[in-house]
Amino acid sequence: MKHGKGEIVVKGVSQGREKCSLCLRRGALVAVLADGKEVELSLRDLEYDVQGYGEKEFVFSSRQDPHLRIFTRDVKFLQELSKVPEFQQKFFVYFKRELKAKLKKVVLPIFLLILVAVGVPYLMLGPFVSLTVGLVPVSVDKELGKSSFSASLEALGSGEKDLVEDKEILRNLERITGPLFRAVGESEFEFRLYFVKNEMVNAFALPGGRIILLSGLVEKAESAEEVAGVLAHELVHVLQRHSVQNLLRQANVWILATIVVGDISSLTTFLLGYAGNIAALGFSRVMEREADELGYELLVRAGFHPRGLVEFFRRLSKEKREGTLERFLSTHPLSRERVRYLEALMRERGVGNPRSIEIDWEAFRKRVGSLGKELGGELDLKLSQN
Repeated sequence: MKHGKGEIVVKGVSQGREKCSLCLRRGALVAVLADGKEVELSLRDLEYDVQGYGEKEFVFSSRQDPHLRIFTRDVKFLQELSKVPEFQQKFFVYFKRELKAKLKKVVLPIFLLILVAVGVPYLMLGPFVSLTVGLVPVSVDKELGKSSFSASLEALGSGEKDLVEDKEILRNLERITGPLFRAVGESEFEFRLYFVKNEMVNAFALPGGRIILLSGLVEKAESAEEVAGVLAHELVHVLQRHSVQNLLRQANVWILATIVVGDISSLTTFLLGYAGNIAALGFSRVMEREADELGYELLVRAGFHPRGLVEFFRRLSKEKREGTLERFLSTHPLSRERVRYLEALMRERGVGNPRSIEIDWEAFRKRVGSLGKELGGELDLKLSQN
């Protein structure tokens, strides 16, 4: 029997929301309170509403007792609830309604004509993918990031044993990540930087907010501003949900059909099933351009000079021609045009009022270069918000 987490309001019993455990039993949604008291709502009489955005909160009530309400954001429990025959059809009404609202500006005959003329796979490009991403709660991104973390480290030839816990190194990195995270502002994502002892020159973002920075990139960078530029670029990949878009492009005809009829739980199950493939999916040139442009803006808002991003990519573009950075370029395609685009942004948009990053960079790189294998290193960027 699948259990989930939620909250309950019972008039005359609780003064506000009370945490509870949820389960399905004999055609009823059962809430178990902290004192062991159970409250049952028949699925046949169950009504629901949806509030919030991104990570949706479902609110359940009963026609028999309108003062009783149960709240949950537990995606896995909602997936189980969606499989119950008595409630399944009701459950998808919301998703159908939301999809229709998002598609209200699209003329149905044109949509059908495209479907017949160019085929279903092409609908998973561009605007259609962006629309579909909007139907997937951010909680799915977080679960994808969590599920793919170990596989991503393994793809680098690393593991959790290579996570760095050197406090001085993490404090210095926080001088970079703190301002960047504050520049992002309020967000549903939970950003964490994982610093890994690995000689490869690379950094990449996982869905939901996990960012992996390899020590090889720090040793390659010639300034803190260059690392700040790379991290700003990776933050944008998270914020724009590029990895989820990549996975949606892998969706087949059956998945597309379930979206059209409103079966979002099937889409979620599909995405989670492909979590292990995230590390192998590079970003498109369009996504990289978006991450460059928005990353540039993020650097300016954070008070960092965006030249770091430009200089790092300019140098890597040169080394690309010399064939020395194959692994980095397999996940971060570079070109002279891309570098020229960043240079044009500097000329057209200016650099704001940048301040220096107070890190003795040569001493920092030397310390990073002398790292041994250490355990447990992660930097919770939320700590930098204060």
